[in-house]
Amino acid sequence: MNDFFDLENIIVPLAYSDVFISRDKWIRHLLKISDLPQKNNCIYLYNVNQLVDYISEKYLKIGVNY
Repeated sequence: MNDFFDLENIIVPLAYSDVFISRDKWIRHLLKISDLPQKNNCIYLYNVNQLVDYISEKYLKIGVNY
């Protein structure tokens, strides 16, 4: 019943975040069929493991010799 408001509410976090995470399949579908993440320069991730991978690749320097 509340799925109607998902698209309306999802615009806010996409506008103010670098990364958006949601395991909800309806939201994943909405983001795949729309270009909302690209318009807002936001990366959509489906689970926490993807977030860990993203942070590791982008912000952590793994394997750097000191």
